[in-house]
Amino acid sequence: MVTTEHRTSGASRPVLHPAGRTASATGALLIVPTIAALAAAALEPAFTGTDHLRGVAEHPDRLAIAALLHLIAAGTSVGIAVALYPLLKQVKAALALGSVVFRTIEAVCYVAAVVSLLSVLHLAQQLTAAPADDPGVISGIADALLGLRDHSTLAGVFAFCVGALLYYALSTDHDWFRGGCRSGA
Repeated sequence: MVTTEHRTSGASRPVLHPAGRTASATGALLIVPTIAALAAAALEPAFTGTDHLRGVAEHPDRLAIAALLHLIAAGTSVGIAVALYPLLKQVKAALALGSVVFRTIEAVCYVAAVVSLLSVLHLAQQLTAAPADDPGVISGIADALLGLRDHSTLAGVFAFCVGALLYYALSTDHDWFRGGCRSGA
Protein backbone atom coordinates (compact mmCIF):
# COMPACT_ATOMS: atom_id res chain seq x y z
CA MET A 1 0.00 0.00 0.00
CA VAL A 2 1.18 3.46 -0.79
CA THR A 3 1.64 5.79 2.11
CA THR A 4 2.71 9.37 2.36
CA GLU A 5 4.28 11.13 5.28
CA HIS A 6 2.04 13.47 7.22
CA ARG A 7 3.78 15.90 9.52
CA THR A 8 2.10 17.52 12.48
CA SER A 9 4.12 19.46 15.04
CA GLY A 10 7.43 17.91 14.00
CA ALA A 11 6.29 14.28 14.17
CA SER A 12 5.63 12.33 11.02
CA ARG A 13 3.20 9.47 10.67
CA PRO A 14 2.27 7.47 7.62
CA VAL A 15 -1.03 8.34 5.97
CA LEU A 16 -2.68 5.80 3.75
CA HIS A 17 -3.21 6.89 0.15
CA PRO A 18 -6.91 6.88 -0.91
CA ALA A 19 -6.26 3.90 -3.20
CA GLY A 20 -4.72 2.10 -0.23
CA ARG A 21 -7.77 2.83 1.91
CA THR A 22 -9.96 1.44 -0.85
CA ALA A 23 -7.78 -1.65 -1.06
CA SER A 24 -7.99 -2.16 2.71
CA ALA A 25 -11.78 -1.80 2.73
CA THR A 26 -12.11 -4.14 -0.24
CA GLY A 27 -9.85 -6.69 1.42
CA ALA A 28 -12.06 -6.70 4.50
CA LEU A 29 -15.12 -7.01 2.30
CA LEU A 30 -13.56 -10.03 0.56
CA ILE A 31 -13.07 -11.81 3.87
CA VAL A 32 -16.50 -11.13 5.41
CA PRO A 33 -18.71 -12.84 2.77
CA THR A 34 -16.44 -15.86 2.63
CA ILE A 35 -16.59 -16.39 6.37
CA ALA A 36 -20.34 -15.67 6.46
CA ALA A 37 -21.11 -18.13 3.65
CA LEU A 38 -18.99 -20.89 5.21
CA ALA A 39 -20.58 -20.37 8.62
CA ALA A 40 -24.07 -20.37 7.06
CA ALA A 41 -23.36 -23.63 5.25
CA ALA A 42 -22.20 -25.20 8.50
CA LEU A 43 -25.35 -24.10 10.35
CA GLU A 44 -27.92 -25.14 7.76
CA PRO A 45 -29.68 -28.41 8.44
CA ALA A 46 -29.47 -31.15 5.85
CA PHE A 47 -32.28 -31.02 3.32
CA THR A 48 -32.08 -34.70 2.47
CA GLY A 49 -34.15 -37.66 3.53
CA THR A 50 -37.86 -38.15 3.79
CA ASP A 51 -38.25 -36.33 7.10
CA HIS A 52 -36.04 -33.30 6.48
CA LEU A 53 -38.82 -30.82 7.31
CA ARG A 54 -39.09 -32.11 10.86
CA GLY A 55 -35.34 -31.58 11.26
CA VAL A 56 -35.76 -28.03 10.01
CA ALA A 57 -38.61 -27.40 12.45
CA GLU A 58 -36.54 -28.75 15.35
CA HIS A 59 -33.74 -26.23 14.72
CA PRO A 60 -35.40 -22.99 13.56
CA ASP A 61 -32.74 -20.81 15.18
CA ARG A 62 -29.92 -22.48 13.25
CA LEU A 63 -31.75 -21.92 9.97
CA ALA A 64 -32.57 -18.30 10.85
CA ILE A 65 -28.93 -17.58 11.73
CA ALA A 66 -27.79 -19.28 8.53
CA ALA A 67 -30.22 -17.10 6.57
CA LEU A 68 -28.88 -13.97 8.27
CA LEU A 69 -25.32 -15.00 7.42
CA HIS A 70 -26.33 -15.56 3.79
CA LEU A 71 -27.79 -12.05 3.74
CA ILE A 72 -24.57 -10.63 5.17
CA ALA A 73 -22.61 -12.44 2.46
CA ALA A 74 -24.93 -11.07 -0.23
CA GLY A 75 -24.68 -7.50 1.05
CA THR A 76 -20.92 -7.53 1.36
CA SER A 77 -20.62 -8.99 -2.14
CA VAL A 78 -22.21 -5.83 -3.47
CA GLY A 79 -20.01 -3.83 -1.11
CA ILE A 80 -16.91 -5.19 -2.86
CA ALA A 81 -18.08 -3.84 -6.21
CA VAL A 82 -19.12 -0.51 -4.73
CA ALA A 83 -15.79 -0.14 -2.91
CA LEU A 84 -13.82 -0.89 -6.09
CA TYR A 85 -15.92 1.31 -8.36
CA PRO A 86 -14.09 4.62 -7.71
CA LEU A 87 -10.78 3.04 -8.72
CA LEU A 88 -12.07 0.95 -11.59
CA LYS A 89 -14.03 3.75 -13.22
CA GLN A 90 -10.71 5.48 -13.88
CA VAL A 91 -9.83 2.60 -16.21
CA LYS A 92 -13.15 2.03 -17.99
CA ALA A 93 -16.28 3.46 -16.44
CA ALA A 94 -18.69 1.23 -18.37
CA LEU A 95 -16.97 -1.98 -17.28
CA ALA A 96 -16.71 -0.73 -13.70
CA LEU A 97 -20.43 0.06 -13.64
CA GLY A 98 -21.16 -3.32 -15.23
CA SER A 99 -19.30 -5.05 -12.41
CA VAL A 100 -21.44 -3.20 -9.86
CA VAL A 101 -24.62 -4.14 -11.74
CA PHE A 102 -23.76 -7.83 -11.98
CA ARG A 103 -22.62 -8.05 -8.36
CA THR A 104 -25.95 -6.44 -7.42
CA ILE A 105 -27.81 -9.02 -9.53
CA GLU A 106 -25.80 -11.68 -7.73
CA ALA A 107 -26.89 -10.34 -4.35
CA VAL A 108 -30.55 -10.15 -5.43
CA CYS A 109 -30.41 -13.80 -6.49
CA TYR A 110 -28.91 -14.75 -3.14
CA VAL A 111 -31.63 -12.81 -1.32
CA ALA A 112 -34.27 -14.72 -3.34
CA ALA A 113 -32.58 -17.94 -2.22
CA VAL A 114 -32.76 -16.81 1.41
CA VAL A 115 -36.46 -15.97 1.07
CA SER A 116 -37.06 -19.48 -0.26
CA LEU A 117 -35.07 -20.93 2.62
CA LEU A 118 -37.10 -19.02 5.19
CA SER A 119 -40.31 -20.09 3.48
CA VAL A 120 -39.25 -23.71 3.96
CA LEU A 121 -38.82 -22.98 7.65
CA HIS A 122 -42.38 -21.65 7.80
CA LEU A 123 -43.72 -24.76 6.05
CA ALA A 124 -41.79 -27.04 8.40
CA GLN A 125 -43.26 -25.26 11.41
CA GLN A 126 -46.76 -25.59 9.95
CA LEU A 127 -46.24 -29.30 9.36
CA THR A 128 -45.19 -29.96 12.95
CA ALA A 129 -47.77 -27.65 14.56
CA ALA A 130 -50.80 -29.12 12.82
CA PRO A 131 -50.01 -32.24 10.82
CA ALA A 132 -52.06 -32.24 7.68
CA ASP A 133 -54.00 -35.22 6.42
CA ASP A 134 -51.55 -35.35 3.53
CA PRO A 135 -48.06 -34.16 4.53
CA GLY A 136 -46.95 -34.88 0.98
CA VAL A 137 -48.47 -31.60 -0.21
CA ILE A 138 -46.43 -29.54 2.25
CA SER A 139 -43.33 -31.61 1.46
CA GLY A 140 -43.92 -31.02 -2.25
CA ILE A 141 -44.17 -27.26 -1.75
CA ALA A 142 -41.03 -27.31 0.41
CA ASP A 143 -39.17 -29.28 -2.25
CA ALA A 144 -40.27 -26.75 -4.88
CA LEU A 145 -39.01 -23.91 -2.68
CA LEU A 146 -35.70 -25.71 -2.17
CA GLY A 147 -35.47 -26.10 -5.95
CA LEU A 148 -36.14 -22.38 -6.34
CA ARG A 149 -33.39 -21.74 -3.80
CA ASP A 150 -30.95 -23.88 -5.77
CA HIS A 151 -31.83 -22.16 -9.04
CA SER A 152 -31.58 -18.70 -7.49
CA THR A 153 -28.18 -19.56 -6.09
CA LEU A 154 -27.06 -20.84 -9.49
CA ALA A 155 -28.25 -17.63 -11.17
CA GLY A 156 -26.29 -15.69 -8.53
CA VAL A 157 -23.18 -17.68 -9.37
CA PHE A 158 -23.64 -16.89 -13.07
CA ALA A 159 -23.96 -13.17 -12.25
CA PHE A 160 -20.81 -13.44 -10.13
CA CYS A 161 -18.97 -15.00 -13.08
CA VAL A 162 -19.96 -12.13 -15.38
CA GLY A 163 -18.87 -9.62 -12.73
CA ALA A 164 -15.55 -11.46 -12.34
CA LEU A 165 -15.09 -11.44 -16.11
CA LEU A 166 -15.57 -7.67 -16.07
CA TYR A 167 -12.93 -7.38 -13.33
CA TYR A 168 -10.61 -9.43 -15.52
CA ALA A 169 -11.29 -7.18 -18.51
CA LEU A 170 -10.50 -4.16 -16.34
CA SER A 171 -7.28 -5.70 -15.07
CA THR A 172 -5.98 -6.38 -18.58
CA ASP A 173 -5.50 -2.66 -19.15
CA HIS A 174 -1.77 -3.20 -18.66
CA ASP A 175 -0.71 0.36 -17.86
CA TRP A 176 -3.19 0.59 -15.03
CA PHE A 177 -2.59 -2.95 -13.80
CA ARG A 178 1.20 -2.67 -13.72
CA GLY A 179 1.39 0.47 -11.67
CA GLY A 180 -1.17 3.10 -12.56
CA CYS A 181 -3.28 2.25 -9.52
CA ARG A 182 -0.28 2.35 -7.19
CA SER A 183 0.83 5.73 -8.42
CA GLY A 184 -2.63 7.17 -7.89
CA ALA A 185 -3.55 7.33 -11.59
